[in-house]
Amino acid sequence: RDCLSFLQGIFSNDLTTLKPGKAVYAVMLNARGRVMCDVMVYLPSQHNVAGQGIEVLIETDAGFANRLLSHLCGYRMRASVNLQHARDLNTWCVLPPGKGSIALKAKSKGMLCADPRLKALGCRLLLPDGKVGADAIEGGIAETLDEYHALRYRLGVCEGSGEFPPGDALPLEYNLEWLNGVSYSKGCYIGQELTSRTHHMGVLRKRVMPIFLENPETPLPLDGDTWLVATKDNIPVGKLRAWDGVRGLALLRLAMVKEGALHALLPDQTLVNLCTRKPSWWREDST
Repeated sequence: RDCLSFLQGIFSNDLTTLKPGKAVYAVMLNARGRVMCDVMVYLPSQHNVAGQGIEVLIETDAGFANRLLSHLCGYRMRASVNLQHARDLNTWCVLPPGKGSIALKAKSKGMLCADPRLKALGCRLLLPDGKVGADAIEGGIAETLDEYHALRYRLGVCEGSGEFPPGDALPLEYNLEWLNGVSYSKGCYIGQELTSRTHHMGVLRKRVMPIFLENPETPLPLDGDTWLVATKDNIPVGKLRAWDGVRGLALLRLAMVKEGALHALLPDQTLVNLCTRKPSWWREDST
């Protein structure tokens, strides 16, 4: 019965805006205002469970799911909330074919809703385990996992505990306010103070940006720990957060990005040209 009010005090976004068949994007912060994990909160169309109140679904990185459940159980205290794994569901990314629309097929048992972060990310499709995204939709393209990652990297969007280092990432450096992941009007939640203070001060020296090889015909190792993002003078510019061989995401110092081209500094001190760009969905007045 206390489901939404319980989560409202934990996640960074305003869950009172959650509507049936829709999703809200948010993060869970620790007491120091660092990201523990990012989540999608869904309210299924049939969300009232007889005699039990409201049921919501929370999607997070599979590698962090047990820790998230443990954290939520620790915060539960006297709240009338039942928490359990939904192991029988999988998530798909679905993109529209050009200007067309996407719809669930008549007998498909799933949930389809717009990705609340960016229109360019299409829709999220929740299906029972074993079902295939392409078989459940009409007028859409169900992306493979590699295609979905490549799309996020081009857009400059982080996701999951591999890209949000738990207990280290600051939400505004990862552009969460522009990805509809933070509310400044909802009231108190865990870790709110630092996020609000950073927002109102308006000073942010680093942001996650897309990076890619100037010459994609020669991929770099997938293990980003073996090379650095640096200037031509071998000065580190930031930290790599994701990489697929030719493109990825990096947390970059904005002042140094403005100074010139980026390079991958390899273990043998070789420099390989990298490029970055300001994503089109960033605010016009962003630095």
